[in-house]
Amino acid sequence: MGAGSQGRRSPRLAGGLANRQVGSSTYAATRGFDQGAGSARSEVAELRDLRVDRRHPQCGGHGDAVVSVPDEVLLAEPVDRDRGQRCSAARGDPQPFPAQTARRRRAEAAVERASLGVLRRSHDRGQRDWTHPDRATRRRRCAPERLVEAYSHPERLSPALRRNVLATARRLGYPGPDPLAATLSRGRVGALGLLNDDPLPYAFFDPAAVLLFEGVAAACEQERVGLVLVPTRFGAPAETDLVRVALVDGFIAYCDVAHDGRLDVVEERGLPLVIVDGPARPGAPRVGIDDRAAARAAAEHLLELGHRRIAIASLPLAPDGYEGPADARRQAGARFHCNRERLRGYREACEAAGVPWESVAVEERVPHGRDAGRRAAAALLDRAERPTALITMSDEIAIGALQAAEACGIGVPGELSIVGFDDTAAAAEARPPLTTIAQPHYEKGATAPRLLLHPEEEPPDVVLPTTLVVCASTAPPRGRSEPTS
Repeated sequence: MGAGSQGRRSPRLAGGLANRQVGSSTYAATRGFDQGAGSARSEVAELRDLRVDRRHPQCGGHGDAVVSVPDEVLLAEPVDRDRGQRCSAARGDPQPFPAQTARRRRAEAAVERASLGVLRRSHDRGQRDWTHPDRATRRRRCAPERLVEAYSHPERLSPALRRNVLATARRLGYPGPDPLAATLSRGRVGALGLLNDDPLPYAFFDPAAVLLFEGVAAACEQERVGLVLVPTRFGAPAETDLVRVALVDGFIAYCDVAHDGRLDVVEERGLPLVIVDGPARPGAPRVGIDDRAAARAAAEHLLELGHRRIAIASLPLAPDGYEGPADARRQAGARFHCNRERLRGYREACEAAGVPWESVAVEERVPHGRDAGRRAAAALLDRAERPTALITMSDEIAIGALQAAEACGIGVPGELSIVGFDDTAAAAEARPPLTTIAQPHYEKGATAPRLLLHPEEEPPDVVLPTTLVVCASTAPPRGRSEPTS
């Protein structure tokens, strides 16, 4: 600036932004007049410290330009430069346009050369906060809906446009729409919750559970929804907290306990619910098998081979950690639906064949797995009147029973027949291969999300078929020939 201009009051970047109109376009310029003694050199330095970035060409060079400063933002009245007048946004009456200082004219020229680009302080680059989509769209003048579509509906944008939008967002540090805010606008979360009776690691090592969870996961992927594993047990008040706050659109309850407090919480929240294998609940669809009929088929197979001394290695009957013989009172008070139904199926088959149920020993062990089967079988094989056939409630229990028989020097199936339940890959790999009940774990898991998301397309109660698979672990008892059909 010359000496003649030093006495004139000139605007400075005092931390405010003013919206000014140039033709039909808008930029944000600084406003406010410094009443003190400003230095011409500092003004020039500040102007040199500004940096101009081009706008997105799709926007035609129109929109807001932003001067990023650390002070408070002030909005000024729009200015019509073509008429040379300043219009008050509050009153709307024209006033004479003030004389332009060299600094203001330079700022305007820089903005126009950048097609109304973005002004910002280069040293403030690390302090910018572009976490809000409005700031990201101002940066490149992409419409807010384009930014949303780039993340939520990519099929609505061309690949090139989406790449441009996402590249700009990454450069500005914008991570995408806030998930919590998005759930409010959509009215849904986009995820399903999965409740399980057993500890969470059980879902990753039990072969039957792995198959079921694989089916659930595949169906969720097909429906483009997430899956949330909710690690709670048995509905104790402190253990329903996660059910109460889980951000999901509905729950798949792989739960076997009657009167489960967790499911009460789901109903209190008004969320849809699907039961897998557990007891039926009013208003909730269910998918499972006929456990009683399947168990009856397993017992009838042994009875047809001629076995009369039969024992049962049982899964837990109630969530109380009990281990030991399950007498009539214990069986009557069983809380796990599937295990109670299987016991009833075994009993129906035995009584129909004239075998007193009181003579059938039932040994209960926890938790699920081969070690439980090994310990249950060891107790049963140690009885004075050793059974000739052993029915187990899962293939893993049956494999543990095979190990116990081998440890005792008892041949299978020559001296002891063993029947499993599930028909997992481990059953076919056992030595000898297990006779077992096959049930469609994967299909069961895949059906549950469909019942939850498309209840109008599925019946409310889906009962999947089971099959007796006869292998080398069962044979007639010694001294009795193979029955003829």
